Amino acid sequence: MNNLRNPAMPAFYSYWSFEPNVGFLTFEVKIEGDEAGVVKQIRQNIRSVDSDLAVSEVRTQGQQDMSMLSQERLLASLATAFGLLALILSCIGIYGVVAYTVATFCRKNAL
Repeated sequence: MNNLRNPAMPAFYSYWSFEPNVGFLTFEVKIEGDEAGVVKQIRQNIRSVDSDLAVSEVRTQGQQDMSMLSQERLLASLATAFGLLALILSCIGIYGVVAYTVATFCRKNAL
């Protein structure tokens, strides 16, 4: 799954040693408690089994969610900024129309 907009792909879980010639593996670990200490423990446990294995991209679920939602957050921020700009311009325009109408009305009634 590259982002949250794509539908979830069907998946099944198998014993990892049955996968021949896999370039990388992804493990998900459910923990309770401090995440930082557990990440260090996971790295140490993997090194104790095989010191040649490279452990990369260890992330918590919160970090994963933030990285997947970064583009949506950027688009939401841009939409908010353009919405505020449109609101300011419309307020200036309404003020101009009302000021012109009041000035015209006062000139006509002053004569």
